[in-house]
Amino acid sequence: MFRLLLSFLCAAAVAATPEVIVKQTRVLGTTSPSVDGLELFLGIPYATPPLGQRRYKPVSLFDIESALGATTFNASQFGPACLQLNPPTPISEDCLSLNVYRPAILDINGKKLPVLVWIHGGDYVAGSARIYDGSQIVKRSEERGTPIILVSINYRLGPVGFAIGGDATRHGALNLGLKDQLVALEWVHAYIAYFGGDPDKVTLWGESAGAHSVDIHLYGTTLQRFARAGIIESTYWDPQYGPEHGVENWEAFVCAAGCGSDFSEIDCLRRADVTEQDLLAGWAAAANELAFNPVVDGPGGVLPDLPSRLKPRSRIPVILGSCMDEGTLFTPQNVNTTAPIRDWIISHSTPSAAGQEALEQAADRLLEVYPDVAALGAPFGTGNNTFGLDSQYKRWAALWGDFSLEAHTRELRHLISSLDDMPLFGYQFADADARFIDIGQASGSLGGEHSLLKDVDGRLPFSVAHGTDLPYIFGSGATVLGDLRTPLAQALSTQMMDYWISFVISLDPNDGKGSKRLRWRPYTESNKMVLKLNGTSSMHVADTWREEQIAFIGANVDIWHR
Repeated sequence: MFRLLLSFLCAAAVAATPEVIVKQTRVLGTTSPSVDGLELFLGIPYATPPLGQRRYKPVSLFDIESALGATTFNASQFGPACLQLNPPTPISEDCLSLNVYRPAILDINGKKLPVLVWIHGGDYVAGSARIYDGSQIVKRSEERGTPIILVSINYRLGPVGFAIGGDATRHGALNLGLKDQLVALEWVHAYIAYFGGDPDKVTLWGESAGAHSVDIHLYGTTLQRFARAGIIESTYWDPQYGPEHGVENWEAFVCAAGCGSDFSEIDCLRRADVTEQDLLAGWAAAANELAFNPVVDGPGGVLPDLPSRLKPRSRIPVILGSCMDEGTLFTPQNVNTTAPIRDWIISHSTPSAAGQEALEQAADRLLEVYPDVAALGAPFGTGNNTFGLDSQYKRWAALWGDFSLEAHTRELRHLISSLDDMPLFGYQFADADARFIDIGQASGSLGGEHSLLKDVDGRLPFSVAHGTDLPYIFGSGATVLGDLRTPLAQALSTQMMDYWISFVISLDPNDGKGSKRLRWRPYTESNKMVLKLNGTSSMHVADTWREEQIAFIGANVDIWHR
């Protein structure tokens, strides 16, 4: 009797293992540890591994039979994150994998589900797909009767994914991390149907560097081949340069990696005796470890010109917004004079296309429109409270957020709304309960330990900071940012999930299903209104906050070189 019972239990355990048949291969997944009724297929290779002679080359779609390489493929564990400094999870060069989250019970009639593809942030130098658990948003989609599938991806980072310099240009090694993302989308288009997804109903979604990636992909035509919509959370445009800018950081990297004396740095870096440890040591030796970001790579490239000179070529519906206090995460908390703020503005945009004198004059004018008045600074709406810091912190946090994020976000909303074939929904995340989210302590896992929070102890002051919207959309506890701590925050989280899911399903956040929520009006050229998301009183507001200041930034893109 005992043997019979044991046999039954073992058979049940085997039967419970999620399974997908892909051509001739059984792909064995796992179940979500956090949410019942979900199946996960993890660590699936989507591209040829960028190893050895494939280093510093664009990857190609990995034929799924070659990628899985066996009659049975174990997809129960996350793959490693891509190479990065101070990683929160295991890393490897062989990192180009993706993860699929799906409902355990699919439509018995074989109806394919819309797909949401997530690109993580981390300033292109850190982060990974695995630190964002897609279980809750997929479960919510099932609860509201509109199930979706979520796919999260890894892509190459830092000097491995974003090489700079003349040799990298000659070898076609620019913007490889962005090209990885497009190959991942190609994989979704080719193979997601095996997992129950609809390849013709894909939405590309990102936050921070992930949002910046979606933003960049709008300017090319590849995106609209593989996705029908985009969600852009907290995108940014710092001064944008070609591949020769900041080349001293690249030279420090290749020298410390053992390739400084070679005629071709890229050929040397591809040698078998250059190890992952060599690459990481080289990266750590760079004077600015954050220097490795997307570059303008010219005609036919991923980013062919300065963004201010481009218009979207992938004309798809978009959700586009930001957090109320974007700059508070990045601003040094020990600032107490104007000098470092002015130095930051000038160094950030040097060399300026308009010349040094024009840049310095613009910096002085920028400081005039962002005065040292605590009540005008960020966190916004907090009056004269400086949270034990100097008022210059609030001044710089306001300027930083607008200069790097808000100005471009508004300009992009204006641009998209001027086009007839790109429906747009704008938002500002402003929930007061986001102040309980300790983004400062989690910033290392999100790729933000460079935020200069290390200059002082303690958490961020009362702030709806960059990234605090993530636990609302992924769900409480689904990211390294932890739990939502109030009923109002949890209710807003459900509403935001419903808006996002509705958009993935119908290209409109207002499908009337799920939670009761305000109807989100489109952002148009004649009605520039955004939805201000707040747990106590979400409402539509005019896209005019700090109008003079943000307009000054936007009117001088040549000076700022973007």
